[in-house]
Amino acid sequence: MSLLERQRPWPNSVNSDLAASLGDPNFPKILTGTLQGERIVRYQQIFTDYSRLGISKTYDRPIAVDSLQRRLLRAWGVRGGFGVFDDHKSGGLLCRSLLWCRGADMEDRNLEKIKFPEHRSIPAIPSWSWMAYAGSIDYFKPEFGRFDWEPIGRPWTDDGVGSNSVALTAKARRCSYNATGNSFKGHEDMLVFDRADYECGEDVFCAVLGIEKGDALPSQKTHYLLLVCTTNARNIDGLPIYHRIGAGFLQGKFIKDGGFIIAIY
Repeated sequence: MSLLERQRPWPNSVNSDLAASLGDPNFPKILTGTLQGERIVRYQQIFTDYSRLGISKTYDRPIAVDSLQRRLLRAWGVRGGFGVFDDHKSGGLLCRSLLWCRGADMEDRNLEKIKFPEHRSIPAIPSWSWMAYAGSIDYFKPEFGRFDWEPIGRPWTDDGVGSNSVALTAKARRCSYNATGNSFKGHEDMLVFDRADYECGEDVFCAVLGIEKGDALPSQKTHYLLLVCTTNARNIDGLPIYHRIGAGFLQGKFIKDGGFIIAIY
């Protein structure tokens, strides 16, 4: 059993709770009074199960998920979109939403970008959304209460409606570690790329999402990351445009100091 599988509190098979929850006439009202930790566990379970459902046309995935997502956004009174939730408070809800990765059951298979037909009026889906890919996903699960969350620029406005841009903004830092979903060292470091054949090279940068609390040296603390690479383009604000290529966690000693602001599309 892999490290990622040991992080999952539910089985790899599609959980029957998904059908039960979606068929409940009180869903998602039954989740309105729950604590944030339970909400996180529940939506992650729903989305991981949903990613394993057989949909005949992969380009229907975002449309099929959208109505469920809208119900959750309304019930919880939070912002978000593209499979991500954000309460604009500690940052934990948003950052945990972004910590999805290629499913443990994908083995050596890649997450493939969905090709949408030209005649379908589907808005551009950013690379940081699991809804842009075909294949199963899992989530990394940092222990509750043990991490401080880094500021991330959001693409939605104060009223919760998406802006004209779908970009997240964050600080990119260089990281260096030879670890993939099939090669990791104990419980201290793990990177899972969206493509199984990807390696951590000079073109790989990271946006730090969460840093372990405590008195340990920064070099020894666990950092949860969004892995990105450049597109060699800039947006209208002059920020370099990067795309998501994976997620994971590393000790701080593998992450370079400094960095620069990027837009993740």
